[in-house]
Amino acid sequence: MFRNAFVLLLLIGLASVTTFADTVTFEDAGCNNCYPIESGNSFTSDGYNFQVGTLLDSAYVILDNGQLCGPTCAVNGTTILQAVNRPTIIMSRTDGKTFDASQFDLGGHDGGVFDTDYVLVTGTLADHTTVTEAFNLADTSNFHTMLLSSQFANLVSLEFSGHLRDGYAASFELDNIGVSTPVEVVPTPEPASLALLGSGMLGLAGIVRRKIKR
Repeated sequence: MFRNAFVLLLLIGLASVTTFADTVTFEDAGCNNCYPIESGNSFTSDGYNFQVGTLLDSAYVILDNGQLCGPTCAVNGTTILQAVNRPTIIMSRTDGKTFDASQFDLGGHDGGVFDTDYVLVTGTLADHTTVTEAFNLADTSNFHTMLLSSQFANLVSLEFSGHLRDGYAASFELDNIGVSTPVEVVPTPEPASLALLGSGMLGLAGIVRRKIKR
């Protein structure tokens, strides 16, 4: 009895935040090889909402497994997000909670005016500050895994936008966005609360012992 009470108190004292890893793959978005999701509209995948915006002209995204874009685009044999005609892509959790982002696979269009020289990734944190990183994309015909810094934590949204060196926005492709989200925090009791719980268990143990003796 006393051993069980001690173990319970120890577990309560060690309570902490636990996170679980996940990957947004676009496989469950419900639309494969479809045209288009235009600027101002949105779709959901793997518990995240994706809002299609635009920097300059009309923009849209295509969820494609490589059959629509053909040899001019990066493909990996799975459903990918193609962001076409100067778009911005803003992702956030559908339940409104914060999340961390660690990495993503980036590809582009090989040839033509829509070549993407670099992609800007901007995270908006829960305290309304922002963090931005730029990722060069010299090889647009293949996907490459891009690692985000640890500053991309406690985010309310994450924005992707493609850019050319001359300042124009451009097309790009995304897949396998690595995210993690905290589960519910179990608060650690104060010492007084632990003492009260322990004395209650000791009293209960004494009652049980007296009943056994009878």
